[in-house]
Amino acid sequence: MVSGGGTRDARAVVLVKNPSAGHAAIQLSLSRLELNTNGGIWEVTDVATDGMALTLPQSGQQLTSPVQVTGSQAALAGQLTSITIFDHDRTAIGQATLTQASGAGNAPFAIHVPYAASFQGRTQEEIIVLYRSTGSHVIAGAVMVKVLLNPS
Repeated sequence: MVSGGGTRDARAVVLVKNPSAGHAAIQLSLSRLELNTNGGIWEVTDVATDGMALTLPQSGQQLTSPVQVTGSQAALAGQLTSITIFDHDRTAIGQATLTQASGAGNAPFAIHVPYAASFQGRTQEEIIVLYRSTGSHVIAGAVMVKVLLNPS
């Protein structure tokens, strides 16, 4: 726990470290649903990892397939970076793998990720995730953004 998280707090920041991924850290920002500090439900409002960023799409943006995704990632040897689009049931409906840039530092990326909507008729709130994982498929970093997807 980095900050907050008490029984009467409306917000909290948690740092999750994974020893299986070289102690990589993912920072989760949480807030209570409707900021209810009287036992309200916690919900994740932001997921961040140093060296990773999503710049497009922006939170709450309404999108159609294929989705243009831009951002940056640290070039780390032996790690795979991918983008997954999850529907409202958290089922993967679109995915792409990023090629690793050579050299050090953050490398920008831009990619179009098509999705096959699992819903019809109306826009749904969905999540786009940028993952970094080790060669053994252990998550070493993540960045997430909530968006609105139109049925394809």
